[in-house]
Amino acid sequence: HSQLNKRQAWLTYCCNYVPAMCYSLTVVSIGEKELDIIQRKATTQFTIICGYEQTFPKAVVHGPVAYGGLGFHQLYVESNCAKIQTIICHINKNTVLGKLMILILDWVQIHSGIDTPVLENNTTLDYVQKNWFTNINKFLLQSSATLQIKTIEKYNILRQRDEFIMKTHDLKNYTLSSRKIINNWRLYYQVMNISEITNYAGSYIRPEFIRKKLVLTYNSRSKLRWPHQQPPCLSTFHIWVNFIRSRTKCDTTGRLHKPLGKWIIHPGTRVKSNCMIHKSKTKIIILIDNSWKLFLFSHEHLGKTYFSNKEIATIPTINLKNYFPMDYITNTAHFQVNNREFIYMYDLFTPIPKALNPKTDIIEFMKKYTLHNKDMSKNITFHNKIYTADTTTQ
Repeated sequence: HSQLNKRQAWLTYCCNYVPAMCYSLTVVSIGEKELDIIQRKATTQFTIICGYEQTFPKAVVHGPVAYGGLGFHQLYVESNCAKIQTIICHINKNTVLGKLMILILDWVQIHSGIDTPVLENNTTLDYVQKNWFTNINKFLLQSSATLQIKTIEKYNILRQRDEFIMKTHDLKNYTLSSRKIINNWRLYYQVMNISEITNYAGSYIRPEFIRKKLVLTYNSRSKLRWPHQQPPCLSTFHIWVNFIRSRTKCDTTGRLHKPLGKWIIHPGTRVKSNCMIHKSKTKIIILIDNSWKLFLFSHEHLGKTYFSNKEIATIPTINLKNYFPMDYITNTAHFQVNNREFIYMYDLFTPIPKALNPKTDIIEFMKKYTLHNKDMSKNITFHNKIYTADTTTQ
């Protein structure tokens, strides 16, 4: 039994035990349950010495004195309050540690995939890998509190009826493991919004996001600095596809039930593209050998706009305000066999194993479509290649 009286025990608890326990908690990430186990025996002994029963209600033991509680400290609360004080101190003083905190917060923000800053968010981020800031986020959520940091970059929707992929109540219907899988696929594709996985017109989901293919062939890339994400397991791809289809209410072909609206923010502010179309839809520019090449309108056919592959000029600089990224460009070779016209299409930005050979590659392609003419190579007439893309607008 302790030789301390009630007053001495309380002073020992406040002046020795609590500071010693909280000293290192600021720099570690320990959950509420673990901290409760760590302090349980010591808190029980101190309450007994102070004259209270061992079975005294925990809520009263840790409750504030002003409301009839005993005022015993809770390590989980003390550690998170100390962390918040550390954040405020170093960010306001613009110290090296404060700058590192801003960098890590930006990383957590992209990892979460939501628009609201992590420390102002009012929903759980259990699908994000646990770290120092996610623990603070959980504590703030439990306390119905927020921490506003003006220097944190905020992300907005890019167009009307656009949404953030991970900010949805539908996620509650998925298990924690499924939420993690969905977020891993999002990180792999490096996208934040629905508008980043749709075509330029916002009318359908681009094929590469709902097809079981790990090779990314789309030519628009995010300008943000993303965490490295290994390709997720292909066996989990159906979870991502089902979520996107339910999230966007698109059909099996990817066409949206309700297309996205006009652009609010120019997509070029967050997306870099190898191919862009002028707002007048009369010309496109393609980045070839680190310089922009200009191509003009050719014709329209079956709802698609075609551009000649004859280069008009090389443009040293462009005004991004007048151009929008094109999401899917194909190189199209027109040719005829026995007066029948065929079109051979391949992705312009997908590396081709060898140069397109009219006498072999196209013929091999045609053979797959049951064109069994032994002398077809003698009857092929080739036309100029042209670029084509879906440029439908709202």
